[in-house]
Amino acid sequence: MNKRLINATSIIAISLCALAILSSCSSTTKETKNTNPKVLAVSSGDSIQEVIDAAQSGDVVLIDSGTYAGDIVVTTPDITIRGEDRNDVIIDGKYKQDNGIVVAANGVRVENLTVQSFKTNGILFQGGYEIDDQKDSTPEVLDRYQIQYVNALSNGLYGIYAFASKNGVINNTYSSGNADAGIYIGQCKPCNTLVYQNVAEINGI
Repeated sequence: MNKRLINATSIIAISLCALAILSSCSSTTKETKNTNPKVLAVSSGDSIQEVIDAAQSGDVVLIDSGTYAGDIVVTTPDITIRGEDRNDVIIDGKYKQDNGIVVAANGVRVENLTVQSFKTNGILFQGGYEIDDQKDSTPEVLDRYQIQYVNALSNGLYGIYAFASKNGVINNTYSSGNADAGIYIGQCKPCNTLVYQNVAEINGI
C-alpha cells in the first residue's frame, strides 16, 4: 500500500483541477450559499455524523486519524469530507453496519480516507431520492460529486457506488476485496463522470 500513499501537495493540486471540472458542470438548481465557510474538526472518538449535521454548504469536515463508525448520511450540499491521512482515517463497519458513507446531496466531495468492512457499500452517492420527501415527486438525480484518494476495502457489495448521480469525478482510489465491483456507476444517462488513476483488484467483478 505504500506506493499508493499521496502527499498533501498532490492532493491540493489535483483537488483544484477537479474543482474546476465540477464547477463547469454546475447544477441549474440554486443551492444556499454559505458566505463564511469553515473547517469543522472531527477528533478521534468524536461522531463524524454530528459534525456533518452541523456543517453548512461550503464547509470542510476534517477528520483526525482514528477509527470511526459508519452509516454516515450526508444531506447538506456542497461540503467536503476529508481525512487527514488516507490510511489512518478508517471508517470501519465491522461487518455489522450497512454503508460507510451515504451521500444524498449535490456537490459533495469525499477524500483521503479508508472505508472498510461494511455489509453493503463503502461509499454510496445516492441519487433517485424523492424531493422533500414527497412520494409523488419526480426522483432527483444527484448532481456534482467527487471521490478521491479513498481506500474501499472488503465491503459486502460495492467499494464505491454512484447511483443515479451525474457530473462526477472518481480519481486516485484503491478498492480491493469487495464482493461485487470495486467501482460501480449506474442508473444515470448521461453519467458525465470522469474516472481516472484508480486501482481495483481482487474484487468479485
